[in-house]
Order: sequence, then structure tokens, then C-alpha cells
Amino acid sequence: MLNASTTNFYSSDPVLDELYSRRLLRLREVLMLIPISQSSWYAGIKEGRYPAPVALGGSVAWRAGDIADILENGA
Repeated sequence: MLNASTTNFYSSDPVLDELYSRRLLRLREVLMLIPISQSSWYAGIKEGRYPAPVALGGSVAWRAGDIADILENGA
């Protein structure tokens, strides 16, 4: 689960940065960082404002680096 210390994806260590950017976040974690409704999130994906999920068998997740970009640059 994410907390305040894990929302900062960029550190002084490039290896850690790479690991954080490759981490996959479930929808619950994404919506903790980007406080919008689930339906607004999926509408944003359909409109191209938010990144498409990565398919994981029967579920989906988002790349932490993509979410960090939204947090830094806005959507």
C-alpha cells in the first residue's frame, strides 16, 4: 500500500528511480494519489487524458512512472 514516502518516485539513486517507475499500481492505489472517482478515471482513459492500464491476466494495473508523470505535470 502506498503512503507519503512512496508517492515520491524520484530519488538521488537512479536505480531506485527505475524500480519505482516500473512498479505497477492497482486502481485503489492510483485513486489514492489522484483523488477522482473511478468512473472519472475510466472516462479520462477513454478520452486520452490518463494512461491505459497494463493487462494482468484477469485484472489491470498502471505503471507508477505514468502516474508520477500525471502528478508532476497534471492531467
